[in-house]
Amino acid sequence: MDKVVQISKEINMTKLLLLEDDTMIASGLVYALNHEGYDVVYCQDVKSALEQIEKQPFQLAILDMQLPDGTGFDVSTRLSNSDTPIIFLTIVDDEAKIVKAFDEGADDYIVKPFSNMELIMRVRAILRRNVREVQKEKIEAEVNATKSN
Repeated sequence: MDKVVQISKEINMTKLLLLEDDTMIASGLVYALNHEGYDVVYCQDVKSALEQIEKQPFQLAILDMQLPDGTGFDVSTRLSNSDTPIIFLTIVDDEAKIVKAFDEGADDYIVKPFSNMELIMRVRAILRRNVREVQKEKIEAEVNATKSN
């Protein structure tokens, strides 16, 4: 029982950045992600997303590609130093843009229209992989500290 409570608390503490200028898409996503226990910070433009990144860390970012004041790349560039996983969610299905997104650090790329449940499953998978990486790094650090002593 304690493990379930702990996992639930970890999920509830997971903060996601959603950058999407289409309010219809965003409202559905915010609802679905909140329902899954994620804390979503929603921004409609690059400027507000960059302001939020300066204020707080995010465990994952979901970024639209085409925005009124820039592109999702403007935000992903700022996030690249933070190890924040990035999912691009966009209508842009141009192969060159998709390749550029992955080259610049995207963890996933979803073309609209999309299923909310599919997006949630991809978010879970990326966050699960990140937790494993952090746990592996902690174990390696402990092993190295033990060897040093």
